[in-house]
Amino acid sequence: MTTLMNNKFKLIAIDIDGTLKTDSNSDNSNTKLILNQCRQLGAKVVVATGRSYMSALTYLDDFIDIDFLISFQGALITERLSDTTLWSRHISYENIKNSIVELRNYDVQIILYSGNDIYVDNVTPWIISYAERNKVKMISVEDLLALDLPTYRILAVGDELIIKNLEEIMKNKYSSNIYATRSLPDFCEILNKESGKDKALEWICEKMGFSNNQVVAFGNGFNDVEMLTWSGFGVAMPDSEKEAINAADVLIETSVPEYLEILIKSNKIGDDIV
Repeated sequence: MTTLMNNKFKLIAIDIDGTLKTDSNSDNSNTKLILNQCRQLGAKVVVATGRSYMSALTYLDDFIDIDFLISFQGALITERLSDTTLWSRHISYENIKNSIVELRNYDVQIILYSGNDIYVDNVTPWIISYAERNKVKMISVEDLLALDLPTYRILAVGDELIIKNLEEIMKNKYSSNIYATRSLPDFCEILNKESGKDKALEWICEKMGFSNNQVVAFGNGFNDVEMLTWSGFGVAMPDSEKEAINAADVLIETSVPEYLEILIKSNKIGDDIV
């Protein structure tokens, strides 16, 4: 971590739910204006979300002024303006099988993500509603273990206590093979071990010639902890999870665009020469 006073940020990483998208930040026009100002100053703007690609794209229709989209919890990087896939990580079939077998020991709903579709072998009203909300196609199959598809992630949904314990179990038993994280208190996600918002940001920074000290990241959830820790300056949002607050350099009581305005006025955003 670095201090705010001695650094200039060339990359801005922003989570969506609870960070960019909040009840108090409903003015998309102002957010778009501030993000555009950051880009004009020479900074790269990256949205890093646990949402699927299509769900993130639907929300970002009004936010054309970003450079990269990290979706599926860091398993997919796309160039926003061209929608070109730059980097992706899938779970191996062996790790899919082991994960599903393990998850079936618990009272959870299991969803497999491949491309822009979700696959389930137990359709519930909640899953139907989830697919509709996220604008993804739900495909019902007889057995998820019979599938052999490129898979970005597996999602387990259940009681908060079960999910918390399940995250710990998956990390302890399979940490050398998979990446497990909670995106919500009742969501446990399983991905390729090379996935993660921090790893996706690291890949972008290597391509752009940036160091992590030149990254300011905004987040609020369990799945933002690694990103906030890895970034040069981590910003936790109001009502963040305790783990995110502990990982961040600062806890703010304002919105992303309002805090970015402070950084702009403090000459902390962009290149020295634009």
